[in-house]
Amino acid sequence: MNDAVVETYTLDKNIDFEIIWSAGKVGVSSIEDECENELRFFKESIQSLLSQLYKFNNLIIHFILISSAGGLFEGQSFINKDAKPTPKRPYRNYKLAQKKFLSTLVNSSIESKIIYRPSSVFSIHNNTGRKGLLTVLFENDIIIANQLLQEQKMPKEIMY
Repeated sequence: MNDAVVETYTLDKNIDFEIIWSAGKVGVSSIEDECENELRFFKESIQSLLSQLYKFNNLIIHFILISSAGGLFEGQSFINKDAKPTPKRPYRNYKLAQKKFLSTLVNSSIESKIIYRPSSVFSIHNNTGRKGLLTVLFENDIIIANQLLQEQKMPKEIMY
């Protein structure tokens, strides 16, 4: 049997290395297979990256996940730091599985993890009709500006 030799590198000093993950293509309307594929990609990507980073002895790894709160608290009217997620769709289960996977990594290889769950203010318009808050505000502003322009109540040089 041939043992693989893994070359390691010792850095002059401890270096903080942050992994920031904010990627993903599944959403609220995704089916279970899509969410499972996305979770598999997430896990494999992180494990592959970590296997390369382990070659550096003095690397202090931190993980930051940016993923909307969308879907985790569906049907709840009051959400605070003590609110419990209520997964009702595969997308919610995917988000909880991401968190569970990260918690296993923290114990073994990552110094710290932070999960940011902003509200769905950033999403773009899609064919499901769901929109983020900012998208709605911009669209409404454009509609109002166009109406004012048509009514000649808005000077043309203020147009966007």
